[in-house]
Amino acid sequence: MGAVILNRVKHSDFPNTIAGVIYQPGAFTAVSDGQINVPISESSTVYKAAQDALNGWDPTYGCIYYFNPNTATNKWIWSKTIVRTIGKHYFCK
Repeated sequence: MGAVILNRVKHSDFPNTIAGVIYQPGAFTAVSDGQINVPISESSTVYKAAQDALNGWDPTYGCIYYFNPNTATNKWIWSKTIVRTIGKHYFCK
């Protein structure tokens, strides 16, 4: 998700700050349902992935969307071109 956020910051269709992208209404379920407020250990893979994204690593190849096909409820996301699968998530442009 970190790379997707940074890709959105660079994209003209989204806010141009990290906070703007993260808190854009309806953009991320983790914000909408409060998951964003759960503390994360510095030893977690989530923390490492965020650091990697900030250091320039983008395993999504520039994607600006991602979703879990097993839990996605918005049919619109399926109209996006799937570029890569990482774990349980599809990354799209």
